Amino acid sequence: MELDSLTKIAQIIFYSGGLLLGVLTYGRAKSTILNTVNTEYHKKVIEHLAEQKQGTDEPKQGTKQGGTKQGTDHGSAVCSGVIECFLSSRCA
Repeated sequence: MELDSLTKIAQIIFYSGGLLLGVLTYGRAKSTILNTVNTEYHKKVIEHLAEQKQGTDEPKQGTKQGGTKQGTDHGSAVCSGVIECFLSSRCA
């Protein structure tokens, strides 16, 4: 075999591997991060947090006041509320 044909074969194998990797990556992303349920969930979380933030002059979650960390219980309550809201709207 000549050097020219070897380089063409290597190039075909390289591009085929890249194509296969791209297809497999897209398939995994479609079943995880591009899933419509996940995007709806993230949209609901963002909407809920935007509603919580409007009109509040409280310090941000996790800021220190008087040397102790405040707001961690509030954050878990917000997450629980968002999850319940999302599940109730999805199941209804």
